[in-house]
Amino acid sequence: MPDRIACFPLRGATSGEISIALAESYAEYAAWQAQAGTIASFVEVARAAGVESVVAERSRSALSWFRAAGILVGDPTASAVEAMVSLSVKEQLYTAEHGVNVAAIVMLHNSTERFVWRLTRFGLVANREKATEWIGNKKVNIRDLVSTSVDEAVDAKLEDWWKELERDSLIEKWDCLVGLVGFPAKLIDPPNWHFDRNMIVQFDETRINAVHYDASYLKTFGLNQFSAQLSRASLIWLVHFAQRLGVKVDANRLWGLKQKTA
Repeated sequence: MPDRIACFPLRGATSGEISIALAESYAEYAAWQAQAGTIASFVEVARAAGVESVVAERSRSALSWFRAAGILVGDPTASAVEAMVSLSVKEQLYTAEHGVNVAAIVMLHNSTERFVWRLTRFGLVANREKATEWIGNKKVNIRDLVSTSVDEAVDAKLEDWWKELERDSLIEKWDCLVGLVGFPAKLIDPPNWHFDRNMIVQFDETRINAVHYDASYLKTFGLNQFSAQLSRASLIWLVHFAQRLGVKVDANRLWGLKQKTA
């Protein structure tokens, strides 16, 4: 199995195996999302804690050192020094905020992509008929059919399909997930619960822009609001699968409190 959590068999899995995997899939996702949120809010918290004065004092010390070394043109006045310090603080905090937002959206995107990919495995169990249709044109070696049953041959092809899906984009994973189990009705409800495909597309485009270009999309994206919407959506998907598969999830595992085993 390529995944340490979603590793239940595609046929014949017990309700206990499904329950544990579903709870732990959500727990790991929620933990990563919390870390992303902490990172995204770091500069705001730092400002409230008075980081500007710390950065300003460091800038003043640097200017004083340069003046003492005699490498500055002229001798800046006190007001000029403060103006330079103010500009330095503004630029440093902007750079810090930019950096943490890039880090946060990358972390949030990676964890979301992993969560959606794992959910598609539950979808393969919930709607094996649809999944089998998708792999209907896959070639099967006659030798495999001789040594295994038809169901086992289908299992193997579904495993291959799921492994290949890991390399696909977030939006492709999302489309496969919805194609298998439908779209939870609650995610249509405005305003707080609404979460649709277009939001995933915008999220994906903003992450690409942040990683490969100038991250300008982040200025209008509304990372914190989107993260809150995504958090609610993940809960709806959790409930959707628990009800669809007829399982209950253990609260301790759901919140990542399972006992560590050797």
